[in-house]
Amino acid sequence: MILKHKDDAAPHVAELERLLSLPTLSKAQREDLQDELAALRAGNKGEKEAAYHIDFGWKDGKNSVVIHDLRIEHGGRVAQIDHLILMRTLECHVLETKGFSSEVRISESGEWEARRRYGWQGIPSPVEQNRRHIEVLQSFVRDHNLAPTRLGLSLPVRFHNWVLVSPKCQIRRSGDEWDHVAKMDLFEKRFGECAQAAGFFDTLTNVSKFVSLETLVGIGAALVKAHTPVKPNFAAKFGITESTAAAAKRSGSPATGFGGDAKGCCDSCGVPVDPQVIKYCRVNLERFQGQTLCRHCQQSAGCNACGTKVDSNVVAFCRINSKRLGKKLLCRTCQRVKPAALASV
Repeated sequence: MILKHKDDAAPHVAELERLLSLPTLSKAQREDLQDELAALRAGNKGEKEAAYHIDFGWKDGKNSVVIHDLRIEHGGRVAQIDHLILMRTLECHVLETKGFSSEVRISESGEWEARRRYGWQGIPSPVEQNRRHIEVLQSFVRDHNLAPTRLGLSLPVRFHNWVLVSPKCQIRRSGDEWDHVAKMDLFEKRFGECAQAAGFFDTLTNVSKFVSLETLVGIGAALVKAHTPVKPNFAAKFGITESTAAAAKRSGSPATGFGGDAKGCCDSCGVPVDPQVIKYCRVNLERFQGQTLCRHCQQSAGCNACGTKVDSNVVAFCRINSKRLGKKLLCRTCQRVKPAALASV
């Protein structure tokens, strides 16, 4: 049973793409935004792929619940859990997804390295990262008394640390400690092998604390209720300052001054404009619909009559024939309409 699906990443992608369209970015800011966008898309793709394999094996299960993309804040710490499978035996499998597409190797001491273009590079251990998330989750379950009781005693919830990587990734590992690192498409098989490898007494213990599906759903619902989705401020993260005019346009509130803020910025993209541009936009109020637009945005403006986007050749033609066209920016089709018919536009 699936209690929660992955949160939609589209708003975050759209915000990064919007910031990348700003003409005032420095080279470093643009590169940082591009790296952030690439990482977001890769992570989102990896989590969706992992969710597909998990759902395939557990979505119709009667002895487990599945939660995707769970973020819990507790005790001043944050647990960002990609996937969670909670069994009726109170076995909680916490899965961290990594979108490595080339090759990774794991040493006996737990050090991770990924093969890059110029050789091997050390990376943070996803196993340790997931272990910290599990610690927060354990504290949350304990402090909120989510574990069911039997004969007045709380039944222990046992947590398992899993790291899933892309099926395309090659894994080099040594030592038995990393057996819970698996490829996404092989996870269900590895999960079954680990279950079969459990000893007789472990199996007996698990059966003795078997809870109802209703109880299990109650625990999962409490975790989902505590979910606090992240709301990143990418502009602040990368030191991007946007103009008052651009912010006002995005929020729908009016900008101050004529066709922009008092500092003279483009109403469309927020880039500062010189006095000549401001003067030109004032003379051509109707053409730009009362807005102050930089030279670039003037060329991407739409027809004042029908709203159709026009190219730079049309913009130039309308400038030359400003008097005949009534100081309007008109597409080729609307230019053929008699002036009287456009008087009300």
